[in-house]
Amino acid sequence: MKPVRVAPEPVLIDKNIPLPERVTRRGRPSRYPWKDMDITDSFLFPKDIALAACRTMAWDAGRKLKRKFAVLTTSEGNRCWRMTDPEPKLEAQDENSMERGV
Repeated sequence: MKPVRVAPEPVLIDKNIPLPERVTRRGRPSRYPWKDMDITDSFLFPKDIALAACRTMAWDAGRKLKRKFAVLTTSEGNRCWRMTDPEPKLEAQDENSMERGV
């Protein structure tokens, strides 16, 4: 004898519920203000972080957010600036047609 299937409860649809702010780092907020920075804004990294690590973090954030950051050593420590956004890359097909004059 087959088990009797009971109709499931109807799923309610909620309206006008705001989407929560997205968090990164597996549920933890970002340690640095990458997405909040405007062009020419800057911040200092903690003094115990090496320049290479600062540059790697800035490069990774820029890659994920499609932004450009620069990290330089100043008298205060390693400082990160948000630069102008990178230009979108042309597709290879477009570049070849431009060279041929098409």
